[in-house]
Amino acid sequence: MLITNYQQNFNNCTLSLKQAAEFLGLKKETLRRQVFSQKIPGAKVANQWVFLESDLVEYLRSLYSNGDASQGVIKRSNKWHYTSEVKSGGFDSAITAKEYNEALGLKKK
Repeated sequence: MLITNYQQNFNNCTLSLKQAAEFLGLKKETLRRQVFSQKIPGAKVANQWVFLESDLVEYLRSLYSNGDASQGVIKRSNKWHYTSEVKSGGFDSAITAKEYNEALGLKKK
């Protein structure tokens, strides 16, 4: 069965300014400014802001593709880095090893 665009939009959940701000994690005034600058879709109906939840979800998804969603988060590379540094698992000094062996009465190998 085909669902028309009208039917899809008719079934959308509407949110108030407060609900939309909470949904997006913004302050109400920040959301108002974003709507005025046409960054976030919304409409003023009978002196109240109304938002379609699906429009807000679409807005959030658009941030992912644009890379704007990070808001300062550093993206990490999936590449593994390695070092050629070799760490000793034993004595760092041959003199120290010799002194320990003599003090303990151990034979040299």
